[in-house]
Amino acid sequence: MSFFIKNAEGERLAVLIEGLESKGNRRLVFIEHGLSSFKEYHVIRRTAEAFLNNGYVVVSFDTRFSFGESDGDIKFANQTNSLADLQTVIDWAKAQDFYAEPFALCGHSLGGGSVLKYAEDYPEKVSRLVGLGAMVGGKYYLRSYMLHNQEFFEKWRETNERFCRKSSDKSIYGYVPFDFVLDLQNYDMVFNAGRIKAPTLLIAGENDLSSTVYNNERLFEKIEAPKELIIVENCPHTFDSEANQKDLYNAIDNWLKKLE
Repeated sequence: MSFFIKNAEGERLAVLIEGLESKGNRRLVFIEHGLSSFKEYHVIRRTAEAFLNNGYVVVSFDTRFSFGESDGDIKFANQTNSLADLQTVIDWAKAQDFYAEPFALCGHSLGGGSVLKYAEDYPEKVSRLVGLGAMVGGKYYLRSYMLHNQEFFEKWRETNERFCRKSSDKSIYGYVPFDFVLDLQNYDMVFNAGRIKAPTLLIAGENDLSSTVYNNERLFEKIEAPKELIIVENCPHTFDSEANQKDLYNAIDNWLKKLE
């Protein structure tokens, strides 16, 4: 079931609800995509399938300022707005008959940063936490680019434009200003990871140059709740290959089953 909700400013967010036949289980998960992505992206779909097959009601959504169906231009994409959209969807869900607390959270990349921050701010509300190549904070993002893609990063800073294109439709594209990086400097999910109380699964691609294995290891060290870190071999930030996606699905499915 797909439809639109509105935030306090009247901006539309596209929301997809699946697995309502499982609402009696009182298992609920919110899944959030990353920068320039959308709720039908293969990372989000494989993740949703794993939760659905474990009896969850699954809420995925398009953030504003991305390439999904929600309102807004990608030039305003940042961690602050990503987190605000997660809060909007959770607040809306509170009035629905499938709502249950505590709930699970899962996010990829920028969405991963949002669910980590939410779990740190509201630990009592979160039952399970999954980060997929998650953003863990501004200084770690800077470190990743300076080590692995400094030329690209410096060009972004100089031109104030980062070109992004929708993976499933090359005619849809836009530019993200360097303000994205500046906004991210306000966040450090590693520093506050000790606040997380939910069992946590971190999944990182071996070849991820954005949310590197190093970044995930630093976050993992600071989490005091039950935790697991899985490194997917030969895998970039976007879990592109069928093998990557199978590994992603199996990692989440196996972890959820172990927690039952």
